[in-house]
Amino acid sequence: MCSRMGKIAVTAACGLLAFGLSDLTYYTDPVGHADTYLSSPLMPVLISVLVGYTISNLFLQVSHAVRMHDHACMSGAASVPVVMHCGNLAFCSD
Repeated sequence: MCSRMGKIAVTAACGLLAFGLSDLTYYTDPVGHADTYLSSPLMPVLISVLVGYTISNLFLQVSHAVRMHDHACMSGAASVPVVMHCGNLAFCSD
């Protein structure tokens, strides 16, 4: 549940930040800044949301795998291989 809310929070923050930045004069002035003019903020916002979701998903998967490994090691499984979330094996070190 927490990882789902984390993904939503990071994704929403990326989308809001992209939307806010696309409203700057640098991107909305077709006369003064013709090279950087955006007719619509839709594409930058969509790309930012997709990148934000992908990065938050990868980060939270790694975080989950580390937590599971640490939990298994603290429960006394010192030499037992621990299967991580992504299918890799890791051994607890003494």
